[in-house]
Amino acid sequence: MRIAPALRMLLTLGLISGSAPLRAQPLLLSANDGLQNFADGAYHMRPKPGSGTLSAFDLSVQPPRPLWQVPIDQTAVGPPTAIAAVPGGRLALIANPAVLDPVDPGKIKRTEDLQILDFAASPPGVVRLSIHHHPWNVAMSPDGRLAATANGDGTLTLLRIEGASVTILRDIPVGTPTSLDTGIAFSRDGRFLLVSRRHDDVVTIFRVADETLTVVRDITVGSNPYEIVTSPDGKLAVVSNIGRNSGDRDSVTLIDMAANPVRAIGVVSVGPTPEGLAVSPDSRWLAVNSINGSNLKPGDPFRGDHSLIQLFALSADGARLVGTTEVGPNAQGVAFTPDNSTLVVQDFATDALRFFAVGPDGLQQNHDPIPVDGGPSALAVVLLNSTP
Repeated sequence: MRIAPALRMLLTLGLISGSAPLRAQPLLLSANDGLQNFADGAYHMRPKPGSGTLSAFDLSVQPPRPLWQVPIDQTAVGPPTAIAAVPGGRLALIANPAVLDPVDPGKIKRTEDLQILDFAASPPGVVRLSIHHHPWNVAMSPDGRLAATANGDGTLTLLRIEGASVTILRDIPVGTPTSLDTGIAFSRDGRFLLVSRRHDDVVTIFRVADETLTVVRDITVGSNPYEIVTSPDGKLAVVSNIGRNSGDRDSVTLIDMAANPVRAIGVVSVGPTPEGLAVSPDSRWLAVNSINGSNLKPGDPFRGDHSLIQLFALSADGARLVGTTEVGPNAQGVAFTPDNSTLVVQDFATDALRFFAVGPDGLQQNHDPIPVDGGPSALAVVLLNSTP
């Protein structure tokens, strides 16, 4: 662990006694794959594969200022929404870990550890909790008392959070062992938990009551649903349907979270293989990152050179495309800054974060990319509470 930068971060945020911040601190967290890079339509082991990293940036300034970095286990072969934070920022949970395979160091091995970052620790560090499944993705309840992982094997794991303590409550079936559940999100009012089942082309919605989950219904979505995000105003859930990587255009599904019963109300055409999703804090914008054929082999007739970033305006009438831009191949997560002004994109192939001004005319790059240590592969924005 790089202790000195971490201690400087704590002093900056007022988490060490004697220093009090004047306001909440907006952080950008990027989990970065240190094992693999991406070229010619495939993942390859890096020349000197090592631990992944979790990088933090101060979003209160532009361009964002690097704060600290800690080692974690991470892989890009999974959803880029695999970071969830307790409201106020006491803990962050990081899913989708991988390490070098001890049997074959030329390959990666997924682990069964959920990684837990305690911002209040001195210095901050990551501890690992085995959930006995590989956590593809993780979601946090709005009150910060529950978390849940989507495990890819037809189960989710429900967890209780008390202060800095994270404990396993139980495993809950989601479909069958072949359903490949990877997307997971709580509704903004905490009443529902949504889980995508890729091989079944549905999203299962659970009702949440205290620490009990009850299946409400399966919602039919598009082909191969992957990620789920919810709008901050609580009105929508958005599902990325990544299709079959066949070169055809794919879709995102809009789910009305205020309807009774909750239901799908719209399908939006997007580029091939939409992975990253984000809704702006004011619920006005939807950003979709589509791999756009850039993960296909050279010579494939559907191969593309760039990932496609699309910006949609959200309204009661659905989603209207207002602008597009391109970044490098196999881009991963997207996230809006708290003031809604900027979209952050993880440009995996160049080990960098890219930044675009958001507006009614679309997306415009607003400053130079910022490098990270590894391939950026999961992304989240966290607001740390100010000290009274």
